[in-house]
Amino acid sequence: MIYMKQKFHRIWFGDKKIPHAYEAFWQAWQRQHPSCEFITWTDKDLEKLTISHEKLKSFSSPVSRADLARYEILYQHGGIYIDCDMMPYNHMDLEDITKQLTICNEDGSEEYCSIGFIAAPPGHALFHDLIQHIIHTDIDETKPNITTGPHLFGRYLKKHPHKRLPTAAFYPYQYNQPFSSIFAKNLDSTYGIHVWGGGWLSPEVKKERIIALIKSGDVEEARKLADMLDGIDELKNIIHGIHRHREQTLTSVMAIEQNVHFNDSDAKLFEISKVLHWIFKNHPDKVIWQIGAADGVLVDPIRNVMINANPHALLLEPNPYMFAFLAENYKNNTNTNIIQRAYSLDKQKLTLNAINPQKVKEAGLPGWVLGISSVYNDKNAIGGLGGTDEQTTRKIHTCIEKIEVEVVGFDELLAISNAVPPDVLIIDAEGMDKIIIDDIFAHNCRPMVMHFEIQCMEPGNIQELVATLNDQYFLLQFGNDVSAYRKDVLMEYAKSIYVENGFQTIFQPGINVLNLLQKA
Repeated sequence: MIYMKQKFHRIWFGDKKIPHAYEAFWQAWQRQHPSCEFITWTDKDLEKLTISHEKLKSFSSPVSRADLARYEILYQHGGIYIDCDMMPYNHMDLEDITKQLTICNEDGSEEYCSIGFIAAPPGHALFHDLIQHIIHTDIDETKPNITTGPHLFGRYLKKHPHKRLPTAAFYPYQYNQPFSSIFAKNLDSTYGIHVWGGGWLSPEVKKERIIALIKSGDVEEARKLADMLDGIDELKNIIHGIHRHREQTLTSVMAIEQNVHFNDSDAKLFEISKVLHWIFKNHPDKVIWQIGAADGVLVDPIRNVMINANPHALLLEPNPYMFAFLAENYKNNTNTNIIQRAYSLDKQKLTLNAINPQKVKEAGLPGWVLGISSVYNDKNAIGGLGGTDEQTTRKIHTCIEKIEVEVVGFDELLAISNAVPPDVLIIDAEGMDKIIIDDIFAHNCRPMVMHFEIQCMEPGNIQELVATLNDQYFLLQFGNDVSAYRKDVLMEYAKSIYVENGFQTIFQPGINVLNLLQKA
């Protein structure tokens, strides 16, 4: 959807260059919300902050300076403030989030409040009060957490009505946890991820964090921090030893345990968003094809990887209304090719039951209706399938426009994709999913990952599709959708998150057997 223009703010004071990772996050936020204005505030902008300018100049601590600056920035301009180390994840409704003071704390405490994310309309009284307090108080800059930051903010926050988002909205993992812990978490309500990198920590605190990371089982993040320090050879040897031991364990497990077991408790680790994060971190050149992309936001399994990795992608959407939204929502994705076509096995134009978004709004229908345009009359909710009641089905029919749409086939898409077939294939074709997969396979293409809907697929078609895929793919069902992971890819992913992050997942039974043998 297209939103009213909003402002995002970040602050970077000092002479050091903004780290590459932080720049990548900032660019990703601009892909997530391409119609917004993004402002980076630096030392040269301090004079624009007219209320607190003199106090800002008097501060020697960049932390205190940044705290006060963000309060006046939001007071003057409103919008969304985010710390530089905040990575975007799910799309958020900016109009809703900025119409009132909105905050998110890193834990459940009400005695203080994190200030890495704040949203507000301009001129909010909270920021006036904070500014006046700071400029008229002798501030102890050695304790910015208390005197200008979260504790002060939390104290004044109690005096003003506000919306408090769940902790997971921006802090899905805690300071004492590794980043990899998010792989096992539910991120459905997460808009941004505060990345506790630790590069700014003192050597002693870095060392403490390395030890905590080792104890948590994550050697990947521990190794990155350890590489920043000298004189900790013992810790580096421990990290290397754990890594080597896990690799040797896997070699033994693969020899004694051939079957693969998926536990329900590990389901979050195998969600498509987590697997794609790993794929594009290690293989940024991989290519996505998405057939039935809707608006690029609505229940989109690849949105966060499209935003953060900016991968080479080819997106198809035949509905002209949704195509317009799709083009707008991905206009900052420089590697994305968006095509207003339907997928077809022949070159004949198709008649699409196109959902009109304005009519959906007027009918008071839920948002999911926007994504059900189909060339069929009886394959999804348009035909009353998927548990849709009669009244809703009748309303849906009032939102349909019959539109003749152009089509494209595999060979044409391959040419557009510079002869590179899809490594990741996402299909939401409202009744055509199996037909498309069969055609992709007929062209001798075996994507690393596929994702498709089965809710309204006929049982016989499901059985045929499972029989086709079972030999080369692991199939995991998540609600109405199935993620199909090519077996070699999933094995590499599972090995990686065990060796680097300590998640045993499919290897747990074999590791248990190995442990019993070693004790015997």
